[in-house]
Amino acid sequence: MFGRFGWAEILVIVVLVLILFGHNKIPGMMKNLADGINVFK
Repeated sequence: MFGRFGWAEILVIVVLVLILFGHNKIPGMMKNLADGINVFK
């Protein structure tokens, strides 16, 4: 579905991101990413 990545690979990536950054920082990172995309547009 996502190119060469299957659901198992995407799940592993999500788990690694949660372990590396912690669940508390994810919403802030997503907001910063969205703000950056809006500025880029």
